[in-house]
Amino acid sequence: SVVSSSTSLTPSANPSIAGQSVTFTATASGAAGTPAGVMTFRDGSNIIAGCNLVPMTAGSAQCVTSSLTQGVHSITAAYSGNATYDVSTSSVLMQTVNPGAFLLTVNKAGGGNGEVTSNPAGINTGLADNTETYNAGVMVTLTAAPQGGSSFTGWSGGGCAGTSTCVVTMNAITTVTATFDI
Repeated sequence: SVVSSSTSLTPSANPSIAGQSVTFTATASGAAGTPAGVMTFRDGSNIIAGCNLVPMTAGSAQCVTSSLTQGVHSITAAYSGNATYDVSTSSVLMQTVNPGAFLLTVNKAGGGNGEVTSNPAGINTGLADNTETYNAGVMVTLTAAPQGGSSFTGWSGGGCAGTSTCVVTMNAITTVTATFDI
């Protein structure tokens, strides 16, 4: 007959931020030595990509994922069982995923004068405020205003070009350069 097993589950970080790599470690244990077999990791009822039937080493298996979206996730690990041990599933781990945040930097180039401001607020080069951290997915609109007879000749970086406003969707650390010429 098989022996009952129990499975524990621990995260490398909780809470984590969207896009962050999190490692879930599941460990099976029981009275008849170290269990062997595989673990399957789930987010609710869905198997986490790359974390199905993960082979165990010394009673443990790991699931590494960076795909958890913002919100609270119900993570479980299920042990397959083997000839010695019965199957078992960990208790539900409530994994909190906060929105990621990324730094936006605005540099000025060229021999002219001008200022750059942002909406939502945070960048105002006229006040020597050239950096701001925005949550993932936020769309930041940058506006260039030439001063003192200078002209704004364009953007570079952040997917921006031309001389109209620059809209950056914050999904990575981003640097945008505004060029002002005389």
